[in-house]
Amino acid sequence: MNPSRFLRLLSHPCLAGATVLLTMGAFGATAPAAAPPTLPPAVIDAARYPDLQAALDAVPESGGLVRLPPGNFELHRPLLLTRGDTQIEGAGTATHLINRNTAGEPALIIRAADRATNRRSRIWRVQVENFRISGNPQSGDGLLLEGVNEVLVHGLSVDHNGGHGISLVDCYGITLSANVIAHELGGGVDLRDAWGCTVSANTFVLVQPDSVVVRPDSGRITIAGNNFANSYIGGKDRRPAESPNPMGRDGGGGVLLQGTRDVVISGNSFSGLGTEAVRAEGACERIIVTSNIMTDLHRLAPGKKPAIRLGSAKASIVKDNAIAPGFE
Repeated sequence: MNPSRFLRLLSHPCLAGATVLLTMGAFGATAPAAAPPTLPPAVIDAARYPDLQAALDAVPESGGLVRLPPGNFELHRPLLLTRGDTQIEGAGTATHLINRNTAGEPALIIRAADRATNRRSRIWRVQVENFRISGNPQSGDGLLLEGVNEVLVHGLSVDHNGGHGISLVDCYGITLSANVIAHELGGGVDLRDAWGCTVSANTFVLVQPDSVVVRPDSGRITIAGNNFANSYIGGKDRRPAESPNPMGRDGGGGVLLQGTRDVVISGNSFSGLGTEAVRAEGACERIIVTSNIMTDLHRLAPGKKPAIRLGSAKASIVKDNAIAPGFE
């Protein structure tokens, strides 16, 4: 219909006070185009892509499963996953990510695509499992998760990184379970602004200076059923206490709490460490340390020293720990 004729009709006395339904089609206009359909979750076989980053980039917005094939994959810059609802799965330690970077960058980063410009941006529900990540003294973290919620990290072998084995920044609802974290120079698991996390059934071997660090802006953490150890096997140490290679020194680290609160440390084994099993710095509160085994501590500074040092932590409980003779 001609628009001017339609308007003259509206002004007719017979239509006074009437309700008139206008449609875009009356004037020949078209409705907005429908949004493109969201692709369903996909199974990505990384062996079919030119490199691992291309495989991660192929994950649709709805997520999916990325299968990493066996092989040694040398990295000179970090791999980046920006999709939630995604699982990255390897073929055990036969899938080996080797971080050749010497500028302190991680091997694998998981975060939202716009995280650098929008600190509120987040992704949800990511699983990482069953492969190996190794680095060098000048590399960064093995795995860095930033702004990721509801994460399961399981069955990784993470070793010889210049940074931490696994770092969590601004994350919550995390489970780190059944991983082997070894020969790290920057520490094992680093929790920064991390809440509601469980660190359980992991093995920390020769991790320096601390195997688990809970930072001041983190809390409500459970650390249970882990083994913190050196190279002791069958009655003797397999590595020297001192070595020109820092990653070869025989002594691990325990748990460091920095001004945090609401942390449970229970059912762990601490042995062959260069430090206390558990120590606190700053104003900590509501810390429970119970039912742990602690032996062969302070290896680089012998003498009677505490196995647990919580300082002035408020409303805290330390009891029923099996501590070897010679440690307070």
